[in-house]
Amino acid sequence: MEATTPGEIDWDIRRAGRSWTPAEFTARASRLLGMDLEISEGKLLGSDESRLLLLGMLLEGVGLDAAVRLGDPERWRAAVAALPGGRP
Repeated sequence: MEATTPGEIDWDIRRAGRSWTPAEFTARASRLLGMDLEISEGKLLGSDESRLLLLGMLLEGVGLDAAVRLGDPERWRAAVAALPGGRP
């Protein structure tokens, strides 16, 4: 299977979670098939690319509103402000 980076997927992450179409499921899930959920150096999966792929898939399913409730709001604001074009 050809490797895919998270940046090569046309993510549709919304504020609310959503279901995938059959084509989206195939495009996303096939990238993780055969990948063992492993812990490497204290992190889930062996590479940042794999972790970002899984994160993108989870965010599409649960939505941004649920995700931002998992952490400190000030850290989320700081991360957004650090984006190009972000606001302080």
